[in-house]
Amino acid sequence: MFRRGMCVAAAFILAAVAVAILMMPGESEAIPAFTRQTGEVCSKCHFITWPALNDYGRQFKRRAYTYVREEALVKPSGSLSIPVTLNATLVVSAKYTNATTNGVAPRAPGYTNGTWSLPLEAPVLIAGRLGRNVGFFGELGQEDGKTANGTLAAVWKMVSSFDMGDFRMGLNVFNTFYGWTAGLETTNVFGQHGEVLNGADVSALTSIGMTKLNTQGITLWAGNHLWTIGLTGMVPDVYKVGKNNFGTTMIPGIRLAFTPTVMGWDLDVGGGILDGTAGGVDPATGLRFAGAHMGFLDAQAQGEIGDDVSIGVYADYAHTVAKGGVKYNLFGATPLEFDETGALIGGDAQPNDRTDGWSLRAMVKPVEGWIFGGGYGETRNTTASGVSSAMRIWNIGIIREIYANAEIKLLYGQQRLDALYPANPTSITASPVTQTTKSTTLQFEALM
Repeated sequence: MFRRGMCVAAAFILAAVAVAILMMPGESEAIPAFTRQTGEVCSKCHFITWPALNDYGRQFKRRAYTYVREEALVKPSGSLSIPVTLNATLVVSAKYTNATTNGVAPRAPGYTNGTWSLPLEAPVLIAGRLGRNVGFFGELGQEDGKTANGTLAAVWKMVSSFDMGDFRMGLNVFNTFYGWTAGLETTNVFGQHGEVLNGADVSALTSIGMTKLNTQGITLWAGNHLWTIGLTGMVPDVYKVGKNNFGTTMIPGIRLAFTPTVMGWDLDVGGGILDGTAGGVDPATGLRFAGAHMGFLDAQAQGEIGDDVSIGVYADYAHTVAKGGVKYNLFGATPLEFDETGALIGGDAQPNDRTDGWSLRAMVKPVEGWIFGGGYGETRNTTASGVSSAMRIWNIGIIREIYANAEIKLLYGQQRLDALYPANPTSITASPVTQTTKSTTLQFEALM
């Protein structure tokens, strides 16, 4: 089956190359949302390709998206301080995916394997300056099957930034499915900035549920080009349950990042800890509604070899233990989840259950217009009885840039779950259950 999957991937590579050659641009263009506000090209803020950030992009984010060309500001007699142009972008994406699980295609009789998503997504990004010290980022619509609150605004944050001399500080309010650190997240390891070639999919943080759960919160932060610290209070969005209101309780977390430049390489080393409970007490069980106890480390290195080859390397490690005294745990092997009807499912991890994971991936741009990447991630959940389940994910991919704002992507990935595997075979007997899913995806994405 592996050989067959690689043959399918090879066929898609040939198809992608043929299409890319036919669509070879005469010159590169760039029309992302912030280009209209700043007048800068995409590469000013992004490393290799959108949405990965470089050092300048991190600084722009810490300044609350407020930088704008002076001549592009509205200048009436009042105190307005906004761009003359609404800073918006339409993202259009379509894809074809061919997937099998244990060699069997998930199809009904009379259908052949393969799924078209036309369009896959079409969100509108509205972002930029609201005033001298305040900015906004909002995503209107649904992205690749994800929703936040079931509302039109799937992702949004109101950000502020104030000059404190050698550093800046601010207070950000957010609603997101990119993790509890999204109040001010600048790394490309996981979440929104790590989605180049689906790189976030192999992340240990993604696997334990950090970027799968819709989150609301407030982040108080401070930082400059060398360091960033954020103190966050977060709650999971469980409005679908109706009767489980959180009131003023929030789970506290801290995020640290050090971002020096060493020998021309842009480095980012950091981590975070989230620990606490939220919600009232369930009268039936006497337990608080939800809780989390997790920590992580992450690192990235971005730079160039020679004059033309750009390389980015990304890694993370995550650890979470089921929180005692709560009805539902937010992270781990059984994170808080809902079904299609809005009913609460999963999340009922027992005390002493733990999940550990790590990942490593890289992307390279050897020549203009071509990007290659791949990665591997592994997570393992172990129960108090010593039985563990392991998830291993790897993927490879290629991007052909038609323009700086339009790309064709080819991705091949494999996900293997080994369930009920004994962590201590001498004292526990359990037969492992293996489930392997392979997928090949051809995707087109453009920003207008």
